[in-house]
Amino acid sequence: MISQSFFIYTVLQIFILVDVVYSSSLKVELSSNGPIILGANIMFNAHLQNADGSIPTGKYRYVWQDNSLWENKKEIILDSPSCFYNLSYSPKKYPPGPYVMQVEVYDLSGIFPWPWPETSGRLLFELTTLLNGKMQLLQGTQIQSGIYVASGEIKQEIVLSQPDFDYLNETATSIRTLWFLDCNLIGNVTGYNITTNFSRPEESHSIEAIVVARFDPKPTPPPPPTPAPSNITTTTPKPTTQTPSNVTTKTITKRDVTSQNKFYPLNISRPFTCNNKSLIIPSPNETYGYFERNITVKAPIENVTISGNNWLQHGELLRLNVSCKGSSPIRYCLIYENGIKNATGNETCEFAPSILDTCKFNIYRYFRDEDQHTIFIILQNDVTKIVKPVAVTIYKAIHHPQLSVIVVPVSFSLVAVVLIVFGVAYYVQSRNRFIVEVADFDFGQQYAEMEYKTFGQRLGEAFSETYIGNLLYQYFNKDKYMPNGNAGGAGTSGFKYGSMT
Repeated sequence: MISQSFFIYTVLQIFILVDVVYSSSLKVELSSNGPIILGANIMFNAHLQNADGSIPTGKYRYVWQDNSLWENKKEIILDSPSCFYNLSYSPKKYPPGPYVMQVEVYDLSGIFPWPWPETSGRLLFELTTLLNGKMQLLQGTQIQSGIYVASGEIKQEIVLSQPDFDYLNETATSIRTLWFLDCNLIGNVTGYNITTNFSRPEESHSIEAIVVARFDPKPTPPPPPTPAPSNITTTTPKPTTQTPSNVTTKTITKRDVTSQNKFYPLNISRPFTCNNKSLIIPSPNETYGYFERNITVKAPIENVTISGNNWLQHGELLRLNVSCKGSSPIRYCLIYENGIKNATGNETCEFAPSILDTCKFNIYRYFRDEDQHTIFIILQNDVTKIVKPVAVTIYKAIHHPQLSVIVVPVSFSLVAVVLIVFGVAYYVQSRNRFIVEVADFDFGQQYAEMEYKTFGQRLGEAFSETYIGNLLYQYFNKDKYMPNGNAGGAGTSGFKYGSMT
């Protein structure tokens, strides 16, 4: 028979095994808003999740503890998988440096009345003596995060971490920022920002800033006055303008107030500027922050000019000339899209862009189809990105015959017809003359006729003997030699002489 103690032991082992298997799937993630300056509040967050990433449910006890000499420890019970723990470290009690925060999580919804840690985690955080944050450079609404900035006005601003900003906002009596450009003081302003104009491209500068937060002790309020007895008459002494002989007075002038902001070469480690060459007087009632940025000024891309014909007949080659101004190197690429589209500014190069030393290049493109297209020209340098869309329209030309194409052939055709007519007439006339000359052997009679004819008469007779001349002669002299208007007779020329025999 199994003893009762053995049975209880076996059951406990089973429960332990089940609980260990269940708890091994629970994980905790720790985070904080540190680092923080001594005196500010730091917030830790513990977030539970299962191994598969799902959010567990149940009731948990969170035990927080750091590794400082005073061992800050706190227990928080929540019905939530997340727990927040706020803690402040006084600069009078804690030294700066790295610390570790630990949390142990207990599952209170288990079957055992004595829960053990389901999971635990540790987080390294840091307490600092200088304010935490960064120097931010703004041009318009754009934040310049690299070393390159565009020429022009730049707003320089110190952005503190949220814990440090809240700490100063709640406890500091005054805040001012001293700005240095290439080791020269350019501003001592209230607050965290200043605006500077950088007008010369291709120059490098060092910008440094010291935030000075002063914590003056609050004045102790005077005790309330003790009421005087009603039967006692009090008199108020008349104020005197005389100064006691044992008190020395000094009039504070504007020059003395200004001199309080001077810098002195003291051998201290903070705060410092220009590689420890220029220092300010530290004070136990002040907290400092040091921030630095090195920049190089570049000329932005501007004056982008695109020339060329973007209305093309089908078959023509697109030719565009692009030029702009800006600091090199200039990077560009092209994106071709069908249809007319607008630029969003988010277009990116699909392939490695081309690099130019001078912003001047040509675009050649042949479009096969008759349609509309958009070319996105992306121009970039170290400080600027510009996207320029160019609409291209391809159309089919309607060819109308030119006037010269009609007039010239018709004219030459008429000339050819006239030449053919004259040629035929000349041929007929030459043929008739040839026949007459062959049949008429009376050379003497012919020469006899020509002896009394003038040159003009002979020329007119020769022209009248042609076919065209005969027709013209008959037309203009038909009424004289044809009284009856009958054109059928063989009229006789008025200049023709009869035979002399």
